[in-house]
Amino acid sequence: MGPNEYAYYERESSLRDILNVLFRHKWKISIFFVIVVTVSVGITYLSAEIYESHAGLLIRVGRENLSMDPTVVGPTVGLFQNRDNEVNSELEILRSRLLVERVVDSIGPEVLLRRPDVEPSDKPAQEELRKVRRILNSAEESAKDVLVALDLDTELSTRDQAVKKVIGNLEVDVEKNSNIISLRFEAQDPAVARRALEVLIAAFLEHHIDVHRSQASLDFFEDQSEVLLQELQEKEDRLEAFRVKNRISWMERQKEGLVEQVYGSKYIRSSLQHDLDDIHSKIAFSAAKVAALEASLNAMSDTIELNRVTGKTNWAADAIKKQLLDLQLREADLAVRYPDDSRLLHDVRKQIAIISDQMGSEAETLTEVTTGIDSTFKSLQLNLATEQGHFHALVAQEQALEEAIEAKIAELDDLTRHETELKRLMMAVEIAEAEYRQYRDNFQRARISEALDLDKVSNVSIVQPATMPIEPIKPRKRRNVALAIFFGLAGGIGVAFLWEYFDDSLKTNEDVARQVELPVLVSISHREFRKCG
Repeated sequence: MGPNEYAYYERESSLRDILNVLFRHKWKISIFFVIVVTVSVGITYLSAEIYESHAGLLIRVGRENLSMDPTVVGPTVGLFQNRDNEVNSELEILRSRLLVERVVDSIGPEVLLRRPDVEPSDKPAQEELRKVRRILNSAEESAKDVLVALDLDTELSTRDQAVKKVIGNLEVDVEKNSNIISLRFEAQDPAVARRALEVLIAAFLEHHIDVHRSQASLDFFEDQSEVLLQELQEKEDRLEAFRVKNRISWMERQKEGLVEQVYGSKYIRSSLQHDLDDIHSKIAFSAAKVAALEASLNAMSDTIELNRVTGKTNWAADAIKKQLLDLQLREADLAVRYPDDSRLLHDVRKQIAIISDQMGSEAETLTEVTTGIDSTFKSLQLNLATEQGHFHALVAQEQALEEAIEAKIAELDDLTRHETELKRLMMAVEIAEAEYRQYRDNFQRARISEALDLDKVSNVSIVQPATMPIEPIKPRKRRNVALAIFFGLAGGIGVAFLWEYFDDSLKTNEDVARQVELPVLVSISHREFRKCG
């Protein structure tokens, strides 16, 4: 036997073995199939029909997450909240027991716990099915009573049972990649399913507004605004009184103006200090000029020679000569008549000596000189007086400028001393104004928020109202029957092969040849063996 023929033989043997296994265990497969299908169909038809109502809510960006809570005052820090967190918060509100209890109280626990599938029916076939359901329901209640008696379960009131049932039948989740919350509620009665979802959405919208409602009242913000307004006015009055008292209108501009007046700037060259420096140079120049004029006047006389005449007759000398000649003639006359020791002669001679001495001091001719006031000297005196007046004027102007500079510097020092107090008062006014504006803004927001709350305006929109179920979602009879048939066949075949796996008996020629490693020459069936006996 070649390789290909051996492979074919192996494939043929394998297929035959599978068919042999299925044929040998056909009853097991059939029984398993019937049990699975019967149980599945029984459970399917005995299970209560469940209806599901569906609704959708859109969580938009609204005042709940865009505006600041009016109760928050002072500096705030903006928080960037993920929309997923916001939607998850709304999910928790929808799943809260508070809303479930409102649904139960609104609809009634008896309505929510009522089972239409066990109520009597006009249709005979359906009534027979419901009788079985009633029996199973009674058995379930009896089992619960036993568990409660054994302290294995807790006995709940009708309301708590309804709350538990609503929680179990409610499904809330978020549609993928969206801000839409999907709500589903299951109930045996389609009208109850829809009604429960409508009541839940209405309770959620109302509770959503209550959760995001401002915690402070309008009166609180209004009263606080009035108090802060009075404080602001008082601080503004103190600031204004301080300004008036110290003559401050605009601190920075006044300081800048004083500095410009005293020292000037790159745009304004004229200043008191510049004028003072100019006066200093002028005073130095004037003082030097006065000193020069005084030196010039000290080196000059106040008179000047106007005319000079030389060779002019000296009439005094001629008169002296004539008198001397007369005395000499008299001496000669007296010398003849009187002796030398005569007193009269002696007096005449003495007069002659005196006149001779005087004659020696007189020139033969005279020089006549005419003098007068020097105009240059007078001009210098006038210039000196003028310059001295100008000097004293410059000194006075220097003193005035120095006093003006000292006054401006003192004023600048006063402004500098008052600057800290002025800033403190201005800061107090700014803080008071900011607080007042904050409360006024909060008051406006609170008033708008209250008006919106009264109109039930929120960032939640109903995109899909609660639907009225048309067909039950459970049980899915066709799908369950199809699955029962599939799993019955698959499970039966699996049981057959599992049974075959654990069975060690020899059933085919191949099993015998594989075990004894010898070819099988002939095989006799159990029926043929019994005939031979």
